[in-house]
Amino acid sequence: SLPNNLTSIGMAAFSGCSNLQITVEEGNANYSSHEGSLYNKAQTELIRGSGGVSTVEILGTVTSIEYAAFSGCSGLTSVSLPSTLTSIEASAFEDCSGLKGELKIPEGVTSIGEDAFSGCSGLTSVSLPSTLGRIGMGAFFGCSSLTSIAIPEGITRIESEAFSSCSSLKYIQITGNLTESYSLLSGTWVKTDSADEPTDWTTNVVDSIPALDSIGYYHQKSGWESAT
Repeated sequence: SLPNNLTSIGMAAFSGCSNLQITVEEGNANYSSHEGSLYNKAQTELIRGSGGVSTVEILGTVTSIEYAAFSGCSGLTSVSLPSTLTSIEASAFEDCSGLKGELKIPEGVTSIGEDAFSGCSGLTSVSLPSTLGRIGMGAFFGCSSLTSIAIPEGITRIESEAFSSCSSLKYIQITGNLTESYSLLSGTWVKTDSADEPTDWTTNVVDSIPALDSIGYYHQKSGWESAT
């Protein structure tokens, strides 16, 4: 329980406290709480998510999920993101390995920060909004159950290692041109114009998604092999 005279909380102060439930005393001028989660007073920023629960519905007033808000909450299996959301900050859901199935990021979100979903090994699909402009470094690193990802046309920048160590990833679909190339780092990757599995892994081999000539399907050989 946080007292009503508390004026400041340091960044990631409760990171890794996976079972923590937070309450804020009435009358605090800077912070508020709801169902174990910590918010700013206006409840536009989610500072630390409720721990020890399997599902979370974030308040419909929230525009930003702050740094490491759910970091280490491995028991979290599903989260409902509000339509008011515009940004998901760095490490927001890092190592939430219990998150499973499809994650739908709502229209209106413009940025996904560094390591935001890193280590979310249970996610099988992610739906990205057309409003998204940036995917941060390592944003989906280690999402080992993710099988495919479609990058909407509005995204101009994918930072390094955003999809590294996604061992089940069959392909990345790019629907618009990037302004900076994205390195595919390791493994065998082939560019095609179809979501179908390539029949020839020696033709159109690439090691990056180029800028300006980005549109297409980038297939990862090891991802297809893991599915058979």
